[in-house]
Amino acid sequence: MISQDGRQPGDPRRAARAVITAMDLDPPPLRLVLGNDAFDTAVSTLRSNLAQIWGYEALSRAADFPTGK
Repeated sequence: MISQDGRQPGDPRRAARAVITAMDLDPPPLRLVLGNDAFDTAVSTLRSNLAQIWGYEALSRAADFPTGK
């Protein structure tokens, strides 16, 4: 929205610099989350997903053949 121009939390120039910096890294990141809101949302979502995965660990691991004799 034009009315928000210059008032949005993300700075396109800083985002572009972050992308360029990331591409110069060895190795470059597979994922790059830009901005505070995006970072917080991504971390929160990943934590929630990980908690759910851990909650079903026994069921997930039970899908393998039994180990041992």
